[in-house]
Amino acid sequence: MNVRTLLCRWLVPCLLLSVLCACGQSAPTWQEQYDLGVRYLSEGNYEEAIIAFTAAIEIDPKRAEAYVGRGDAYISSGETADNLTAALADYEAALELSPGDVELYVKLADVSDRLGDSEAAAAWRAEGYELTEDERLAPVCDHDWAPANYQQPETCRLCGETQGEPLPAVLDTYTGLTQMEVGVAYPYETLCYEDSSLTTVGQAVISSYETISSDATHSAKEGYDWRLVNLTITFQDDNAWEYGMSNRTGDLDYYTGAPFTYLDDSGEIFTVSYNGVEYECLGRVNVVDNQWDGRVFTYSLDFEYQLPVGYDGCVLASYHAKYKPVGSDVEFSEIVDQMLADEGTILFRLD
Repeated sequence: MNVRTLLCRWLVPCLLLSVLCACGQSAPTWQEQYDLGVRYLSEGNYEEAIIAFTAAIEIDPKRAEAYVGRGDAYISSGETADNLTAALADYEAALELSPGDVELYVKLADVSDRLGDSEAAAAWRAEGYELTEDERLAPVCDHDWAPANYQQPETCRLCGETQGEPLPAVLDTYTGLTQMEVGVAYPYETLCYEDSSLTTVGQAVISSYETISSDATHSAKEGYDWRLVNLTITFQDDNAWEYGMSNRTGDLDYYTGAPFTYLDDSGEIFTVSYNGVEYECLGRVNVVDNQWDGRVFTYSLDFEYQLPVGYDGCVLASYHAKYKPVGSDVEFSEIVDQMLADEGTILFRLD
């Protein structure tokens, strides 16, 4: 049955209704039109049922039953793509008027399956099951579980269902560490450069932090963005004036607690794991200020990271030079545990 046929079949009773009204007879009520649709549906007169339910909806569009009836009539009149799509729209309209109706979730999942949209069918079942716990909506997937990672719990590769929790972030266990905020100054203690038996205390601040996709000096890469950070530390005590200072910074993964592993001698390319996928990333650092102004010494660094969009596990750490004194050949990876156990270490997470 095409739209023109339906329209003509619907106009006939409407014209008759106009004639009856003109003769002083009362118009059919919603209940009369709905009951007529139910009768036609039970008798197998699906075209007439659609017309009757449509008339009921015109009288009162806030009654879910008429949408359900018309959806049933569409399906019964032939499982064409047009009829199934029309039924799906009617069941969705009914669900808006009758939230949480388990029968509607069953119908929506069933019609979605018939339309070949298994993803939508699974979503309707999941939503309905969460609300009603009706066994008809229970997951039917033979799950293929992907292991949990730091961003998401165990996840079925077939239907997207999850179970458990994401892996805990290692740095969450170091509760004493200072998490830096942009524009806030934090005390930073380190060794003097010329006399490692002495310390100096400066003020460290993240002067700026921005995320960009690209610019004249930062090339674009699909799925990545640039995180640009400026760290500025100033010293003005007598020890710094007399003996200088030793600044120490490093970058590590918030989730694993491990320093980034750089892949080549350039010291720029490293990898991160995000949602269970390994990404090759880029990191650079530039000294933009390293001088005295009177008795104030300023040390300013620009850090540039090209990271996967959404990745929030890059951490910039400033730590005491006692863990890596001047002339020491100790690797950053060897002192990470000590550095993280030191409450004087300050961290900035690029989230």
